[in-house]
Parts: sequence; C-alpha cells; structure tokens
Amino acid sequence: MMPVLAIVRIRHPRGGFAIWAPVILLWPLVAALGLVLSPVLTGIALAKGRNPVAIADGLRRLVFSLSGLVVEVESPAASVLVRLI
Repeated sequence: MMPVLAIVRIRHPRGGFAIWAPVILLWPLVAALGLVLSPVLTGIALAKGRNPVAIADGLRRLVFSLSGLVVEVESPAASVLVRLI
C-alpha cells in the first residue's frame, strides 16, 4: 500500500512539535509528473539497453514498500522521528 500519511516529530530541550502531513495529496502530482516524463525515461532506458517495463515495476515496488518506514535520528541537541503510514 502506498503511504498516505507522514508523521514528523521534532523534540529538543526547549520543546518540540509534531506535524501530520497527508502524503496522499502528493500522489496525483507525482503521477502527472511520471506521465509527462515517461517518454523521455523510456527513451533513455532503451538507449542503455534496459527494459523500461522492469524499471517501472521496480519504481512501483519501491513506492509501495515505503509504507511503514520509520526514520529516527537522535543527538544530544534534538530528536527527529519520521514515520510513513
């Protein structure tokens, strides 16, 4: 499943905050950009001797595997957590 929500939490000694960003609103823009760039990317893939269908399938698998991604960075000064749901 594609990620639909990103939760970003930032904490530091003076306080912190959390942002809930709806990632699902970006997918129509990404799809439109993909349609515009697909002829160019297909030409580049064919020129390099690659299968454009396999490349598109790999990109689809990459996007669909992003759901559940958790990135956490901690330092003495601050802590950042990014979670894709």
